[in-house]
Amino acid sequence: MKNTPTILASLLCIVFLQPTTAQTDIDFFPLHVGSYWIHRTDTLGGIYDPGTYRIDIPGVDTVDGVPLYQFLETTSADDGSPAWRWCSWIRLAPEGVTIHALGDTALVDSADFFDTPLLWWPTDTIEPGHTWQFSSYEMGGHFSFLIEDTAASITVPVGTFDNCIRIKLVQTIDDVMFQTSWYTYAPGVGQVSNIGTNTWMGGSFRFELTEYYIPTVSVNGREHEMPVRFHLLQNYPNPFNPVSTIRYDLPTGGAVSLIVYDILGREVVRLVDGYMEPGHHQVQWNARAIPSGIYIARLLVPPTAGVTQEYARSIRMLLLK
Repeated sequence: MKNTPTILASLLCIVFLQPTTAQTDIDFFPLHVGSYWIHRTDTLGGIYDPGTYRIDIPGVDTVDGVPLYQFLETTSADDGSPAWRWCSWIRLAPEGVTIHALGDTALVDSADFFDTPLLWWPTDTIEPGHTWQFSSYEMGGHFSFLIEDTAASITVPVGTFDNCIRIKLVQTIDDVMFQTSWYTYAPGVGQVSNIGTNTWMGGSFRFELTEYYIPTVSVNGREHEMPVRFHLLQNYPNPFNPVSTIRYDLPTGGAVSLIVYDILGREVVRLVDGYMEPGHHQVQWNARAIPSGIYIARLLVPPTAGVTQEYARSIRMLLLK
């Protein structure tokens, strides 16, 4: 694994904070393809060295049936020196955020996969004083986390944020202190600052958010924020003949099935069957060739989609011809 110290410093920015009540609380790092965050620094290693650090979520790769989000990280200095890039693949699993692979390109086939995914952020609790830790040779040492505050306020170039979570991270390599960092995450935005000291570089650093973009999803011509819970809405129109629209909300991406059954429980059609992005979704069912009657649409999101328990809901639809 090359450039390990630098890789680790930037990988700390990919933490996706997800409270225990993941379907009702606000995300502190929205996980959605198309999102990006840009941080600026004027001081790195104790010297004036302005540069830009950027995180993008360009897509999702499915490996052995598991969808993994890409986190493409780019660091570039204002002096025109070559940009440094790295990519990691993560997943929101029932136990928390897990890191599955690292690579120096966005090609998952060339990435280095861990034998066991690293639990980067546990979902058991988010409260002041909570700690967790892990060790990884690939990531460069031992990592100790401490939640210092869950109601912090901070002002950075992009704005002022309240009710933020502040985390202290201490990284050691062979029991020698390497870096101490304080990360601040704003609700609905993600990481807004990273301030710390690096023993090996002999100085301090300060990254602050200057620009970010988190896509919204358009439903019926209106823009909506990302949903905070799973939800299957009643189809409309209902009764219908022969076309009806079914809407459903996904706060996280994952494997989803939406199946229509007849009143005897026999499968009629699979409207959705596969990986879906988080957001507000809708699908139309054209029942032109189906006889009149009562039908059941069932939405199923298994735990592998990043939730601690299965979500399953059904609606009754009336087809009248």
